[in-house]
Amino acid sequence: MRSSLADIRARREGLTSLLQKEGYSSVAELSQRFSVSEATIRRDLDVLQEENLLTRTYGGALLEYDALFVPFYQRNAQRRSLKRRIAHSAVKFIEHASSIFLDAGSTVFSIAERIAELNLKSLKLVTNSLPAAEVLASKGSSEVHLLGGRLLPHQLVVVGPGASIGLSSWHFDLAFLSAEGMNADGLWNSQDDISNFQRHVCGRSSRSVLCLDGSKLGQTAPSFLMPWNVIETLVTTAKYEQLLENGVDLDRKKWKYA
Repeated sequence: MRSSLADIRARREGLTSLLQKEGYSSVAELSQRFSVSEATIRRDLDVLQEENLLTRTYGGALLEYDALFVPFYQRNAQRRSLKRRIAHSAVKFIEHASSIFLDAGSTVFSIAERIAELNLKSLKLVTNSLPAAEVLASKGSSEVHLLGGRLLPHQLVVVGPGASIGLSSWHFDLAFLSAEGMNADGLWNSQDDISNFQRHVCGRSSRSVLCLDGSKLGQTAPSFLMPWNVIETLVTTAKYEQLLENGVDLDRKKWKYA
């Protein structure tokens, strides 16, 4: 039975209200919650996007996500000394002639700054972060590759299917990644598209290094990234005893204090 126009309007109002409250939900989740097909949800989301009520993402919807996100350079100015400490520790994992991925977090941007300061040569550097690409290219001593895709102007990050397709042609010796929170369950990030992309990076990397300052300890975010048992290396300003106090089950050999 076809839905009436009133039913359609009510469902779309419900979608908008839900996304305003929760920020993110996948198409599959929305289909279950509103008891309609995924194709119907996709049509609803397309209409709401045309009306500028939300921003579509791969596999879901994000209500004006980028517009509500704290701009990159504002985030970058926070806890600068902690991020620099992490950067100084993280670059010690870099070996000569490496292929390295750097993600779009402000902590990883500090790593990009440190790589540029050291003027490391013979590296292949890949990123989906515009600021990281710019600072890495400033020295011109290593190859710098910027993944293609959709640009989120507040975060200055390239995302979406285009970035994932570009990622598929690479294998990295080392990947530097960040997250929004860490607790007893594992690491968390801002939204599912970012988490999915980061897991894709890990799958194409010989070694992945997660870089989080101590303020992220005990924090969560909307999207679960990964549990502790799959994390290879954590570089953080949180002491190991603090991790234990927060229920983090991480082998001490995988922890590096910055």
